[in-house]
Amino acid sequence: MPKISIIIPVYNAQDYLKKCLDSIIEQDLKDIEIICIDDGSHDNSLQILKNYAKQETRLIYKSQTNKGVSAARNLGLQIAKGDYILFVDADDYLADNSLKYLYSCAQNNNLDLLVFGYYHVLGKNISTTAFMDIWKNKFPSTPFKFQFKDSFLLNGSI
Repeated sequence: MPKISIIIPVYNAQDYLKKCLDSIIEQDLKDIEIICIDDGSHDNSLQILKNYAKQETRLIYKSQTNKGVSAARNLGLQIAKGDYILFVDADDYLADNSLKYLYSCAQNNNLDLLVFGYYHVLGKNISTTAFMDIWKNKFPSTPFKFQFKDSFLLNGSI
């Protein structure tokens, strides 16, 4: 069983998808599965997923007619086998070694839910998002992004 199932809803993301996938594939934590759900893209996103799947055995992709991001994530949840679930958007990318750190933090603290931060990158400008700034004001030690224990999501009526 993989340690983390990473679910990526994909819709018309050809400009960002390779960077997203590369950032996940190159992580130090290798015991993962990457589940990509193409949500009826009209660009080259599905072909990019097919090409990556030929080279990367941890990548699983499915295609569906456009049903929206929630339906794509729910399909990913049906496939996921990992101890933890991490949702990543197709235009996101992960910092080096972040999966190893997140998994270790969740395991060492017996967490069902791990909340963490992200940065908004637009060209050379890097900033936190407005929501993250609000979240930090209410909960100063807690940034924003989520990793869930699979049983928390699947058995917790979420």
